[in-house]
Amino acid sequence: MPRPAGYDVLAYAEEFDGPDFPAQLSRVGGIGFAAPYDSVAELQRFEPGRAELVRGLIGIEGSSVGALALRATWDVAAGEYLSGEVVSSASHCPMQNSTVPAPCAGTRWGSGVRFASTPAQGVYLEVCARLPLVGGNWPAVWMLRDEGAGFAPPEFDLVEAFPGRPLPFCQTEHVVDASHEECVQLVPDRFYAYAVLWDPAHGTVEFFINGVATYAPQAIPDFSAAWANDASGGGYPAYFVLTHALSNEIAGAFPTMSGSATTYVDYVRVYTNGPADVIP
Repeated sequence: MPRPAGYDVLAYAEEFDGPDFPAQLSRVGGIGFAAPYDSVAELQRFEPGRAELVRGLIGIEGSSVGALALRATWDVAAGEYLSGEVVSSASHCPMQNSTVPAPCAGTRWGSGVRFASTPAQGVYLEVCARLPLVGGNWPAVWMLRDEGAGFAPPEFDLVEAFPGRPLPFCQTEHVVDASHEECVQLVPDRFYAYAVLWDPAHGTVEFFINGVATYAPQAIPDFSAAWANDASGGGYPAYFVLTHALSNEIAGAFPTMSGSATTYVDYVRVYTNGPADVIP
């Protein structure tokens, strides 16, 4: 896919083509919201086995590719909801009921990409993914800052699928006290390259699909405070999340009493316009 001019340094790449699961990525398991599931909007219970590598898919460039498969199954009658999530962290501390679990309190979440706050360096993150559009399913590709404080902004959603909306595929930036969302109509179960451009020189964030900007660059309010340097002085660390969650409210009602759906990720690539600065 075409990239913004100057973003030529490949700082990180995961093509999901190897025989083994990438060591630098973590398959999330054993978390979920309090039972009974039907009492809450989020039906999230992730199992490590629901995130696996597959081969033989036809990618965005028309060739056979390896991919990450995030599989979800649900049985409404039995109250069983299982799905997959992967994060770019070996020490992921998951959220549970919107609070940080006690064993993770005060710890860092683990990092994937460092967003430098100096004007010289920007980041272009591109994820090629194939999302289904099925009621009750909430696949998403997103990023969070790494500071051990929970789901605090800034948050960049490269893509989320919301079944039931007229324009169901959305890209969103949540920064401090402001958010901006743009949604489009795409063909479900087809690979697209979703990307976000972090531009510290202009204090803006911009989203792309297949190399085409989806809306005008958005200014980030209180830029310096939102992405201040971390303790090392080298920029603000963040990590990405590849997930196929289930929800009985956010993503609409499940179409049947039981079913399954899968999100596929062909690759994750991070480019910069300066020296590579990616945290293992």
